[in-house]
Amino acid sequence: MVEMDEFQRMENLKEWFLSTSDVHPTDVALGEDEWSLAQVVDHLVIVEKGLLVALSRAKERMPAETPNLSKLKDILESGQRYEVPVPSAIPANAPDLGLVLETWTKVRQKLKARIEAGDLPGADVMVYEHPVGGPMNASQTLEFLTGHLVYHKTRVESLLPKKPASAR
Repeated sequence: MVEMDEFQRMENLKEWFLSTSDVHPTDVALGEDEWSLAQVVDHLVIVEKGLLVALSRAKERMPAETPNLSKLKDILESGQRYEVPVPSAIPANAPDLGLVLETWTKVRQKLKARIEAGDLPGADVMVYEHPVGGPMNASQTLEFLTGHLVYHKTRVESLLPKKPASAR
């Protein structure tokens, strides 16, 4: 099942964030005008929670226009800083990482249950309209979530202190 494969990629990326938060400070900004690791995770959870709700409420048909997924994919793959286009997805200033991780686990459990039950809207139903990528169905939304995780993983990796050659 394609959706479970996508979900497993999302789980693997979540594990990267969890292991990274175990060995790096989570409450310190990753750079000037950058979020902390806890804020990055909070943002990821906010987006996933919002899209889980969107999956539950989706009823509108996909419009005839073609989503601009290639432009969105280019942005996500670039790893370059990009301002959050949806203000409600901006993380808290000092999120409680423990609570955020509990929420992430619950969101993922619900998403997995929907996928396993075959309870996702069909390809002809719009789940989400991304400000850059445009309208997306359930499969495209899951692909976006994976790309979003990859984007933030790439960003965090580029901002984390580099280990000295002798420590590798």
